Amino acid sequence: MNKFIFVCYQHGTGGEVLSVEISKLPFCQHLRYEKHSGRTWTFDCFDKLFLKEFRPDWEQKAAQVKPSELVRVVPSHYRPEKLKKLFPDDIFIVINSPSTKSGLTKLLKRIYKQVWLTKHHNLEQKIGYFIQCSGKKPNRDQIKILNKDISNGGIQCLINEEKITKEMIKKLFRVWAKDFRPLFHYKDGHNLFAIDYPDIGVEVIQNLKNKLTRIISVV
Repeated sequence: MNKFIFVCYQHGTGGEVLSVEISKLPFCQHLRYEKHSGRTWTFDCFDKLFLKEFRPDWEQKAAQVKPSELVRVVPSHYRPEKLKKLFPDDIFIVINSPSTKSGLTKLLKRIYKQVWLTKHHNLEQKIGYFIQCSGKKPNRDQIKILNKDISNGGIQCLINEEKITKEMIKKLFRVWAKDFRPLFHYKDGHNLFAIDYPDIGVEVIQNLKNKLTRIISVV
């Protein structure tokens, strides 16, 4: 059996945290994860394929995943309509992006604090973050720097070939944030459940789990 619950979300809105919570349902495969200075870093069955830069061959890569008796939860930056090309009968949860200026400001502050200022535990994860953000592999000299104590903001400096300083990290983040646009705006539909950021509290998650339990039980 191949059955998936995709949690589709824009960077920084908590999709990996929500994915872990959903995977605690009894019919799901538990989603392995680590905590990196408050940030949740998951290890899904697609090896974070849907959290990396878009790949034209993503359908071929995704089709290689082996079947499982349990439902697997997958965090994704890909939109539901794109994923439905390969997974038309699966379930989609969408975290809607902020729709107000104040909501967007809070999200950007969260991204800076919980992503740019946090660190990964090992070299492999740092290289993965480098590739995820730059779309290319680091060279030998960059790997030497990645092997040291470095934050994600420092990695952004490395990608942009800038000196790693607090001031440069802030500058690069301001440049990145200027181009950030809220992209996910969905309503409930067939096998699709939409929730709004930042309204992802205990009650919302429990209601979502109840809906998933009902829909999975009739499949």
